[in-house]
Amino acid sequence: ATLLPSADCPSLRAIEVSAANTDFSSVDGVLFNHTGTDILWFPLGKTGTFTLPSTVTKIGENAFAGTGITGLVIPPTVTEIGRGAFAGSALEEISLPDNMSNISEGMFQGCAHLGTVRAGSGTRYVGNYAFDGTALADLYVGATVPPFVAAEALVNGSTTLPQTCVLHVPAGCKKIYRNHKSWGLFEHIEEYKP
Repeated sequence: ATLLPSADCPSLRAIEVSAANTDFSSVDGVLFNHTGTDILWFPLGKTGTFTLPSTVTKIGENAFAGTGITGLVIPPTVTEIGRGAFAGSALEEISLPDNMSNISEGMFQGCAHLGTVRAGSGTRYVGNYAFDGTALADLYVGATVPPFVAAEALVNGSTTLPQTCVLHVPAGCKKIYRNHKSWGLFEHIEEYKP
């Protein structure tokens, strides 16, 4: 069985699934696959901060798209987040796990209130339009080797992130980021201790 999250239910706060269902399950009103490893749909009407269960290893495409949550705690078990997973949501800040390698295409596109993203040490790739339409002021990249940046990854509306956002990199890594063809475009690069 499959489903596609719907933007037509802005007041929906919970999704309940029968314990007998062999395809899906629900925890705290959130829809998962039967084993609870993949989050499939987060109700649009749920607000505040949400903590994902430690059983989760994957966040599906568009799973949080358009939701009202302002914060999300992602467990270190998560290794994959689908395209557009948080697009258009009310997220203000987020930290991605160290063992997640890809910031997928359009992951945060249209998150107008998103001011801070912390990408983990395992980050290897940033997809197109990942941060387009955000209020991103601080981007922390925990990788000591600069991740590959897709051609349109640093686009943000009519400007680019290097003009408006501070890039924070691990202590001792400023020079390698400054000399990178994409990351080096950031006007402000600061070191931090992860």
